[in-house]
Amino acid sequence: MVYLHSRDPPVLHRDLKSGNLLIDADGHLKISDFGLARPRNRTMVDTQVGTWGWMSPEVLNSEPYDEKADVYAFGVVLWELITGQEPFAGLNPLQVMKQVDAGERPPFPPGVPSPYRGLVEACWQKNPAFRPAFDKILLRLQHMGGL
Repeated sequence: MVYLHSRDPPVLHRDLKSGNLLIDADGHLKISDFGLARPRNRTMVDTQVGTWGWMSPEVLNSEPYDEKADVYAFGVVLWELITGQEPFAGLNPLQVMKQVDAGERPPFPPGVPSPYRGLVEACWQKNPAFRPAFDKILLRLQHMGGL
């Protein structure tokens, strides 16, 4: 994602989720399904694009968005890795939309180390301007020993 977002113009994946992350025989992660990916030439406005449980508040509300929508989705992927659960399991799209818009996020189990929880919560900020860019996420993960 650092690579995609560092292109000129940045490339937005727009459907980042665990189902689109593949691990090869050597343990290398591959991002797949670029069918919704688009270069960003300006702040994008679109209909709801992506998968409900991983869509950022601004995408859910068909508001202008940029690469920080991918950061939100990455936070959901990190939450999945921590919990082994699917986000908003059993809820329909309208219920997901209402919860995310109200600032609700999937719950953490007890005992999640604070650096990991803090990173996920930073990625989940309602205001995209407060979400870290992927180069900063990478540095935080390296510092935590996550890479």
